[in-house]
Order: sequence, then structure tokens, then C-alpha cells
Amino acid sequence: MQSRLRLSPNSLVRPKLAINQYTLLRKCKRIVIALVGQPNFLRRLQWPGIVRMLDVDADQTIVDLGAGPMHYSIRLAKLANLRVIAIDISLQAERADEARQSGVEPVCASGYEVPLADQSVDRILMSSLLHMVPEPSRLLSECRRVLRAEGHLVLSVPNEYQFIPRLMASRWWSGICRFLRLPETHADLVVILNDRFSVGGPRGYYPLSVLDELLRENGFKVAEYEYLPRRFGSLFWELGILSYLRFGNVAFHALFLTFPIAYLCDKFSSASFVGSEHLVKATVDHER
Repeated sequence: MQSRLRLSPNSLVRPKLAINQYTLLRKCKRIVIALVGQPNFLRRLQWPGIVRMLDVDADQTIVDLGAGPMHYSIRLAKLANLRVIAIDISLQAERADEARQSGVEPVCASGYEVPLADQSVDRILMSSLLHMVPEPSRLLSECRRVLRAEGHLVLSVPNEYQFIPRLMASRWWSGICRFLRLPETHADLVVILNDRFSVGGPRGYYPLSVLDELLRENGFKVAEYEYLPRRFGSLFWELGILSYLRFGNVAFHALFLTFPIAYLCDKFSSASFVGSEHLVKATVDHER
């Protein structure tokens, strides 16, 4: 029995066309990144604070734990004559090749079992990782094992939302819920956000008191902290999170367009404002 399926000449060239379009998009993305950097709103706002808290010197060993796409790893490798090791449980081959060209050492490994010797690392950067893991104490214990006595850990951790609860208490919330297709209660919203962002830990965010206690229990003490982003960055970030639930990654790409406004406004705003994320410098507590 002959098949009735017929392929038109146009159908034979579509895969090639799709490949060409994909290649063009990748080239365009590289051009954009070369001009303005990685389009990550939150990480760009936190970068100056991270560099200051890391306080790196030449010839030090820096570990970017939970490095993901290794944006921070690549930028750190350009700062000074550093050994930068990017560790993540899943690394993309293309990004790993790019990182190697920048002098980064990509390592595919779990944060629970870092393949480094005891007291062999000067600094550890842990960006938005602590709340993602089921066993945060085990992760911090491993950090303490590989850190040198005079080394320290810098981590960014989500704080409780500052603007979303206020928005939920306003008269506009019911209309926003219908437009963005959001749940009406804060508890339901947090559950959905934790699911969408694949939060695997016991908490989707950490109040400062809880974070401080967790660090102390695992041999660290808070040496310095601040909230980054501050007032305007936190406002834009939380609005972006709500929009993400309705529009996906398009919302975050649009959010990046507001980065210059948020950066300038936060630069002159009060550092005492409680923002959407903690930025913490934690040193080894030698008394524990």
C-alpha cells in the first residue's frame, strides 16, 4: 500500500532555515552581551556589592558555587590574576568552553561534595543557591571545610517580599490577579513561585534572623550585610516576578530595560531600606 504522505520541496529546506535562524539569534545575543553585558537585572544590581564584599587579591582561589551560566565566574576571572573555579551540578558545554577561554575552571559537581582539598579556597561566592538546596546546613558545612582560616563566604539569599504584600493589601489587587492570572492569597502565591523557580530547600526566602542562625549553626558568623537591590530595584524586581508568572521570560527581558533607572535610583537611596535580597559576607567562626 503506497503512502499518501507527500513532501513538498519547501518542507525539505525548513530544518536548514530553522538552523540558520537559530544561528542568527545566537549571534545577535552575543552582540547584545558584548555591548551591555548579560541581561540579568538582579545580578547586575548586585555585582558591585559582591565585588566589594569578596575583596579579592591576586593569586587567590575563588569558588563560584552554584555557578549556573557562570556570568559571575567570567567577570571575576577578568578582575585580577585569580584562580576562579565554577562549580555546578549541571554545566552547559558551550558556556563551559566560553568560561575556559576566559580563564575559568568549570567543574561539574555537587555543592554537597566539593572536589577540593580542605582549607584550599580563599573566597566562596554563593549566589541564590542556599534556598535552592534541600540540605542548606550540609552545603554550608562543605563551604567551611574547603575555606582557609582567613577566607570568607559571600552569598546572596532571597529575603521576604517587601512590595508584593503591600500590593496584595491594596484595592488594585483583584484586578491585577485577573490580568496576570495570579492567586489571591500570599501563601498560594509563594507556593507557585517556589514551584516555578524550582526551589528545593525548606524555605523560599530567609529573614535575616533565620539566615544568621543558620550560618552560626554551621560555623560562620556574619561580618557584613546589606540589602541589594534596594528600594527601586526591589520594587521593579518584585513586579517582574509577578509578570513572569503570566508572560514567562519575556517579562524578565523587559525588566532588564529598567536596569539603568533602578541602578541610579538605588545608588542615591537609603542603604537602610529592607530589600528583596540579602547580600552577606560571612567569615569562619573559629570558636565553634
